[in-house]
Amino acid sequence: MRRLEDGGPIAFGLAVSVLVGLVTSCGGESEQIGRMSGVPDGFRPAEPDAGASGMPQPSAPAPTGIPAPAPEEDLEVFDDPGCPDAVRSVEDRTCDPFGDSAECEFGWACFPYVTYPSGPCEPERFGTRCEPAGDGRQGASCEFSACAPGYLCIASGQGTVCAQLCELPGNSVCEPGLICGSVDIKGYGVCF
Repeated sequence: MRRLEDGGPIAFGLAVSVLVGLVTSCGGESEQIGRMSGVPDGFRPAEPDAGASGMPQPSAPAPTGIPAPAPEEDLEVFDDPGCPDAVRSVEDRTCDPFGDSAECEFGWACFPYVTYPSGPCEPERFGTRCEPAGDGRQGASCEFSACAPGYLCIASGQGTVCAQLCELPGNSVCEPGLICGSVDIKGYGVCF
């Protein structure tokens, strides 16, 4: 590290800071600062802000890692293009879950389904389709096996389980103690 006598930039900056601090902390002012420390003529330390009382006021604390807000003219305005006039949902019913099981090939049954959008402007798709059928009935887990015809795999407090399908609105086909409640697929419900 350079010493003060070497006159390096670090020593020069340190000397000016110490000198300015001494002069301003004492409330004095010197015209000789520039000549004594090698600072160019005309340099004067900042005047402390004297409020209405005439007493110097403390300066505002320096911000701590919070960037200053940009002036309004520098801000870019985000213009949301929105989605084009498109259908919000697409319905496709290829079979009837309450109808004849012969609509689907052997080992398959008709189930309602919903496919949620994967992007901001894609429509939701729902309807019915033939899928592989299993043996799962009311309350049976459908995490690794399919539900029986007339049942739908739903997410519940007990995990993914099979629940009996019911029509909304319509006559309840639910066992005593259960009610037909809605699911995410328009027109269909399950017994809860």
